[in-house]
Amino acid sequence: MQVLNQDLNNSYSVSQINDLVKNYLERDFLNIYIQGEIDELKSYASGHWYFKLKESKNNVIYSISCVMFANANQFAPKISNNNSVILKGKLSLYSQSGTYQFICTQIIIKDILGLLQQQFEQLYKKLNQENLFNKQIPLKKFINKIAIVSALNSAAMQDMLKVYRNKKAFLSQLYLFDCLVQGDMAAKSIIKALNKAISINPCVIIIARGGGSKQDLFCFNDEELVRFIASVNIPIITGIGHQIDTHLSDYAASYHCATPTAAMEFVLYDKANLIQNLDDKKEKLKNIFSKKIAYFENQLLFYQSKFSKTQIMKNYENYEKGLNAFIQLFKKEFNNKINTYSKDLLNKEEKLKQKIQAFFESKNNQLQKQESNINIKNLLTKIEKSFLHLSSQEEKLKQSFAFKMQKEEQKLNYFIKILNSQKEFFENVAYYVKITKDNKITKLQDLKENDFITLSNNECVKYAQILKRSKNENS
Repeated sequence: MQVLNQDLNNSYSVSQINDLVKNYLERDFLNIYIQGEIDELKSYASGHWYFKLKESKNNVIYSISCVMFANANQFAPKISNNNSVILKGKLSLYSQSGTYQFICTQIIIKDILGLLQQQFEQLYKKLNQENLFNKQIPLKKFINKIAIVSALNSAAMQDMLKVYRNKKAFLSQLYLFDCLVQGDMAAKSIIKALNKAISINPCVIIIARGGGSKQDLFCFNDEELVRFIASVNIPIITGIGHQIDTHLSDYAASYHCATPTAAMEFVLYDKANLIQNLDDKKEKLKNIFSKKIAYFENQLLFYQSKFSKTQIMKNYENYEKGLNAFIQLFKKEFNNKINTYSKDLLNKEEKLKQKIQAFFESKNNQLQKQESNINIKNLLTKIEKSFLHLSSQEEKLKQSFAFKMQKEEQKLNYFIKILNSQKEFFENVAYYVKITKDNKITKLQDLKENDFITLSNNECVKYAQILKRSKNENS
């Protein structure tokens, strides 16, 4: 340090000397690195961190006050007391108290676990900002094809196979894909195994590994592996480590289970529960079909009773009576109309004759009065035309009557045809026999030995007893 020349009459004030020292420190100790352990860490509402960086040497503890302001620690890794760290920053002096301190701009955690945690948090923030996590793909209702990516000779694999055997879930096929689950090459080995698993198009893929140290399991935080898991369109379930362990692969997967065993329990069905469910559905279907069969049996008995020979003959007789009554009424109405039309025709004919006679008499009188001025030949021609017109009208009237008569005859023939078709049906069912037991209509296959029954048709009634059933008859 340059020696300051001064005399007693030209002394420095406290603030002046502090400012000089501060300027000197910040000028010559800018962007330096110091290392040590975190101690007396305090975080204030303002967001600033205050702590000491200490070092133990020859049983003597050395320390320096440190501060990391909020704008600098916003993206810094979380620290705690006793963390071994390397700090980057500058030396400065707090002018009011005259104490110097280290203003930190960057923290690097020196110890292994701290460094791993730092990498984990930084990568988590990065991938989370890309919305790479929590993309859940739904599972199928029944999973019958499971791919497992893990070390084949591991305890985790054996635990999962034990669950598979205990559940007896043999309808679900297992496909095992061996890979490394620890070390620098593990992430690439897992990706390679996942590609093989995807090629068989399983219902689900399980990535599994048993417990281990944080460093052993850190391969499941590899960025390339995490991005690959997030890109797969098949549901992936992770079961990595112990219950307290969480990895970036867990966030990228569709589902996360605490352990490999829990992952296997999650995807496998239970044989006993499946059988119970099938039995329940079978019983429901049986009840539904029983009700349907009973309903149709009742309907059949109802129609059998409704269409018995007696009822059919009764319906036929009623129909025949109605048809005969209709025919008689039709004939009566038809004759009445013919008579009416005939009377009208005679009346019109008589009136026409009277008009013609009156016409002739009138014309004759006119001829007598105006014989010299009238052409008798023309008059006769007009009279003849009038008579022909009247004859034509009479013929049209007769044709109209004939057409209506034809229509009515067609209707009559149609009703007779319906009657004949019904008579044929009645003749076919004339020999049907009705079986009753205890005054109730029953079916032949429901009869048992020694049952007393009544056999009846339209002509007679017989009583019988079932002596023996045929051996070939279904029960």
